[in-house]
Amino acid sequence: MNKKQAFDRFTTFETANSAFSKSYNGVYYWDRIRCQVFSEVLEKTGIWSTNRYDFDPQRKNLDIIADRVTQGVNSLRSLIDSPLFTGDRDILFAAATTSRREFINGSYWDVLVDPLADDMEYSYTSLENKSGIRNECDDNIWTQDTTATDQIQFISDISQIIGPNITFQDDGENDIVLLEDKIEEIFNIDINLVGRVANELTQRKYTKPLYELLLERIDPEIVFIRYNPSKSTLIEVSQEVGIPVVELQHGVDFNHSHSISYDTPIEGEVCFPDVYLSWGEYWCDKPDFPIDDIRVVGWPFLEFVSKDFSSQEAGNGILFISQPDCGEELSKIAVEVAKTTDWEIIYRLHPKERTDWKSFYPWLESQSIHIDSGERALYDVMSDCWAQVGTESTALYEGLKFNLNTFIYEDFDAETHPWYEVEGIEVFANSDGLNEYLRQRVSTDVEADWFFKSNSIENIQREIAEII
Repeated sequence: MNKKQAFDRFTTFETANSAFSKSYNGVYYWDRIRCQVFSEVLEKTGIWSTNRYDFDPQRKNLDIIADRVTQGVNSLRSLIDSPLFTGDRDILFAAATTSRREFINGSYWDVLVDPLADDMEYSYTSLENKSGIRNECDDNIWTQDTTATDQIQFISDISQIIGPNITFQDDGENDIVLLEDKIEEIFNIDINLVGRVANELTQRKYTKPLYELLLERIDPEIVFIRYNPSKSTLIEVSQEVGIPVVELQHGVDFNHSHSISYDTPIEGEVCFPDVYLSWGEYWCDKPDFPIDDIRVVGWPFLEFVSKDFSSQEAGNGILFISQPDCGEELSKIAVEVAKTTDWEIIYRLHPKERTDWKSFYPWLESQSIHIDSGERALYDVMSDCWAQVGTESTALYEGLKFNLNTFIYEDFDAETHPWYEVEGIEVFANSDGLNEYLRQRVSTDVEADWFFKSNSIENIQREIAEII
């Protein structure tokens, strides 16, 4: 079973059991947890190993208390940046630390927010976890106007420890147990759905009034978010007070993209943004969105960066872009290619592979292959190459903007990422097939604007003016 097949089963289960119609005390809960639940399904069925989606209820022990003390200290450190000291702004960005990349002068750019915010005619602020920025970005970010969320998270987490949590009466729990039993039957796994729903509703209980105060303080005309499943309560509060919510595409979109794709029509209620801004026409008909307002605008960061390298001549490198689920096979192909070519072979490790790559792929050590663990910016590496090789990484689509000839390893889940739909992309079955393409220096000609519309800043500015 691959990811697409699992998602098809999952959406069939949702429809058959009217999952989106389930509520407790007037709150529809399924859409708030479905993304995390499906990720746990992928983890426990061995389809997608991430080691981060198993639900673990918050325990009231000394470790948790110590964590909250640290969290409280971090909240005090960032108090000056809290919503208490943020005035009115036209636009509120709710992005994430994980969307940052080290870029100019060692500073970390939010690839969804910064290029747009720098050129906007509107005032803005970006919600940020300041302690996360200190830990992951050395407190060195490009974003000019930020508002800390540390205090909101701290108050919510402390409230869950000392305050009453959501517990279910029989009727409410029966609905959840029924869904839990069905998931366990379909996927043959154990899952704590009752605990996950209770935790989500408890978080909402304590976070919702804090977001209400935040929006009252900032009074934005529009809220931009990245990755909506983690922003359900903010979406709910914004829509309740009539503030339009817009989501920015943050990764490859397909009909199995479980954060945005549904089995429509939906019986019940979803917590989804009002407008979705897509990178290009290619992505628009891939997911089954629960809304109709999908607008094509492009991706400002990619457009901005690619212009810096557009005047450079193609380099002599061949870039292999690794992923945890295909790295073993792809790295072995890279080894075989390195034995038969004079091209420079660059093997770009996924962030989850960088610490233990020598134990994962020991055969890479003795080869004339440059191992890239992220020491250089991705686009800088791309500018030194004429070809890219991989399976399903978002980076492969970005490489099209750099005119990289693209070769896709077919012995992966081609049904999940249908590269065969893209005319001009070459697919290979083994190292011999790839070597033949490289020996002939085959040129793949793909129109990048199909994936990433040009003039993205102007496009988004126009959409903002229309939405506001």
